[in-house]
Amino acid sequence: MLSKTNIVLMGLIAQKPLNPYEIQHILTKEKIRDWVPIAESSVYAGIRSLHEKGYLQGQGQKESNMPEKTVYRLTEDGSAVLQESIEHSLSSMELDLVSLNLGLYFMGLIKKERVSVILNSKISKLDEETQTLKKQMDDSSLTAIAKAMIKHRIYLLFSEARTLRELLEKMEKDAAGDEHHATDV
Repeated sequence: MLSKTNIVLMGLIAQKPLNPYEIQHILTKEKIRDWVPIAESSVYAGIRSLHEKGYLQGQGQKESNMPEKTVYRLTEDGSAVLQESIEHSLSSMELDLVSLNLGLYFMGLIKKERVSVILNSKISKLDEETQTLKKQMDDSSLTAIAKAMIKHRIYLLFSEARTLRELLEKMEKDAAGDEHHATDV
C-alpha cells in the first residue's frame, strides 16, 4: 500500500504526466496540502523513491532555452499499486478522513462500476457496524463516558454512510444523464 503522500504524487501523475515543479504548483493551486501535509522536499524525495521502485518512468523534455526537465508517468506496476491503494482508501473501515478524501479525490482513476461496488459494500459495512453499536448502547453496565464514545462513533459512521450514499446517487444520476444524452444523438 502506498503512503498518503505517494498516493497524491502518483494520482496527480496518473491524471497527466508531470514534473516535480508542476506537482508543487498543483498541490498549492488545488489546496491539497490543506488536507494532506506534503512538504516541498517530500515531493522530490517521493518522486525519486517511486522511480527507484519502478512505479514511475521519467522522460527528459527540453523546451526552447530552458534547462531539460524530467516528466514522469506511471508504469504498469505503478498503475496497479495506485489503483489498489485508491480502492483501499475508499473501502477502509478506519474513520480516517484523509484516507477517504484521497480515495474520493482520485476515484476517477478507477472504473465507475468498481467504485460503485466498493462504495455500496462500504455503506453496508458502515450500517452493520452502526447497528452493532446501537445494540451495545442498551448495555446498562456502560458508563456515561463509554456510551458517549459509542454514540460519537455511531454519528461518524452515519455521517460517512450518508456522504457515500449521496455520492452514489449523484454518480447514478450523472450516468443516467450521460445515457440519455447518448440516445439523443
